[in-house]
Amino acid sequence: MEKSKCTLPALKIATIYAIFGGLWILLSDKLLGLMVPDMNTYATIQTWKGWLYIAVTALLIFCLSRRSHRELAAAQKELEVSERRYRMSTDAAQVGTWEWDVPTGDLILNAQYIRTLGYDGDKFPPVLASWEALLHPRDKDRVLDALNAHLRGETEEFESRHRLLAGDGHWKWFIDRGRVFLRDENGAPLKAIGVQMPLHGDNELTGEAA
Repeated sequence: MEKSKCTLPALKIATIYAIFGGLWILLSDKLLGLMVPDMNTYATIQTWKGWLYIAVTALLIFCLSRRSHRELAAAQKELEVSERRYRMSTDAAQVGTWEWDVPTGDLILNAQYIRTLGYDGDKFPPVLASWEALLHPRDKDRVLDALNAHLRGETEEFESRHRLLAGDGHWKWFIDRGRVFLRDENGAPLKAIGVQMPLHGDNELTGEAA
């Protein structure tokens, strides 16, 4: 989808250029042949016509490119505004967000994700192994089984309620939801995204970590 969005402006410019160039060649040559019977004069005008074509098409490409650039800049600004609103809403709701590069295990976590766990960013390496190490021993197998089932395509999304070891040494309950949004041609998972929120009330287990 993103590739199509990026290709469309370039395709539009190329199409307009091709149409303009084709009309220029066909119409200008016919008109010149009717107006200039002398071959020497015709050859001279053809040369100047070529230079004029270069100047006109350069101006056309400049105008089209500038318009595309303005549209892209406006879309980028709108995206930045949307991202700021999204960050504000997730922070207010105590929602941690994660993006997972499945083959490498690398994670992209927002600040709220790490904050709800009570860790400093530099003390929480953003890799899947860091998250797995925090899972409660009684929850770990169940959570990883659900995660692997989703990676195999057996479920539409991953969802789990489990305990994680917080920075203060206590076990805290969280709900985690996510799904794979990109797979390769063989169906192997490449990218996944999701959210994690703390659970409060009857489900929360306090006490020192064993």
